[in-house]
Amino acid sequence: MGNYETKLSNGEQIKHGVAIIATGAEGYQPKEYLYGHNSRVHTLLELESMIAEDKLKNSNNYVFIQCVGSRDDERPYCSRICCTKAIKQALKIKEKKPSANIYILYRDIRTYGYFEDLYTEARRKASSSYGTA
Repeated sequence: MGNYETKLSNGEQIKHGVAIIATGAEGYQPKEYLYGHNSRVHTLLELESMIAEDKLKNSNNYVFIQCVGSRDDERPYCSRICCTKAIKQALKIKEKKPSANIYILYRDIRTYGYFEDLYTEARRKASSSYGTA
């Protein structure tokens, strides 16, 4: 690790081994798939909050549509987080609602590093389905 020293705005000097530069990001507000027009359509960030606050609706069927707003002509890149976040949220739903049917529609699942183990765990769940969109 590095041997860094940083001076804070209050004049304090701190020594540290790692510097993390968090540039921030904005969530995508889709125009597709009736988002904003149908109360049952949510972004992944909204779903994450609903799960954390235990506000899941009485639905027993959940469909995740991957790559909305990316990997197209306007945004040809992969965000590198959506697939992993969707899998994590799907597993949380299964934990709270074991009988839930979960479908993840995708081009290809992109999990990176040890998150591949998370994907393997999710595939083992009997009623979770994954398929190409």
